[in-house]
Amino acid sequence: MPAGRLSCCLAAAALTGAPTAPTASPAAAPTSSAVSAELVDLWAAHRSGSAEVARLAARADQVVRTGLGEHAEPVRAALRLLSEDPARAWSARLALLDAELPAAQRPFVDAAVRDYDTAYAAPATTAITTLGVHAGHGLDRMTDGDPATYYWSARPAGAGAAVTVDLGAPRRVLGVRVRLGKPDRPDDVVRRGAVEFSPDGARWHSVGGLSGAEHTIRVSAETRYVRLRSTADQPNWLVVRELSADLGPTERAADGDPASVFTITGRAVELPLGQASSVVIRAAADTPSGVEVQVRTEDGHWSVLGRTAGAYTELPLPSARTTRLRIVRGGGVPPVVVHEVTARRAR
Repeated sequence: MPAGRLSCCLAAAALTGAPTAPTASPAAAPTSSAVSAELVDLWAAHRSGSAEVARLAARADQVVRTGLGEHAEPVRAALRLLSEDPARAWSARLALLDAELPAAQRPFVDAAVRDYDTAYAAPATTAITTLGVHAGHGLDRMTDGDPATYYWSARPAGAGAAVTVDLGAPRRVLGVRVRLGKPDRPDDVVRRGAVEFSPDGARWHSVGGLSGAEHTIRVSAETRYVRLRSTADQPNWLVVRELSADLGPTERAADGDPASVFTITGRAVELPLGQASSVVIRAAADTPSGVEVQVRTEDGHWSVLGRTAGAYTELPLPSARTTRLRIVRGGGVPPVVVHEVTARRAR
């Protein structure tokens, strides 16, 4: 959120909560508008990359603590998101998962949370096609989870025509859902075709056939790309209402949502790794130190990468390309609740 827009939101919120007849004195608690002014200053410094962020956050923390009283903790946690080291920032993010936010400061807290989550976001799902786009019905409309929206091609789906979804990174996929055509264009489907997977966009293999409007294909495989491909010429165009992948339960630990978790109750859990220079494991607050983390390189060899340092752990990856990560829960270790595993590229 731009600093100017946030300033307007906070200023408006402050006016609704400001006392009508303030009695200013050196000992008086800060007003809501004073709290908002501190937050606006801090946000502007944060967005500009100013070296003053830590100082302004400390000053804002004092004002927030005094001015908001029992409602201060969620706002103080948001301050830590912007100013603390990664481990303390993650602790603050955990505190905000179920927090009740004060209405006047909600715009600031929401903006701080979005900014933090964006830094750890999962790779975005994107799509491409060889068929063009008709009348603004773009590819994003087949991956938005809304069955009323759809992608519509600009020409017939002849032999070799394809629509491809890039999951952004290798993912464990347990199924694919395909919904084609629409009530006034029921024949805009793939009459003969295939659903195909690829790890790299170059090598493809079929996981199921296509013929008609609706398909649910069950499969268990790791892939990055999912493709619908026509294998015969046809006169009809193509409408795709849904093309989505059902991800395995471990993928909750790599979906970019800190609120979703995967609990390791067995001895180990594996996740595919994309190209990265380090891996960040964000886990529950009571996660013990010393849980073993392993990686597998392209030659199939597993080695110990390091051990968890509690709730937040960042480990550099070896120079050899790694393909999988494994978190090993040893004997006597309680279940490990993993919120997110993020593969990070060099910054």
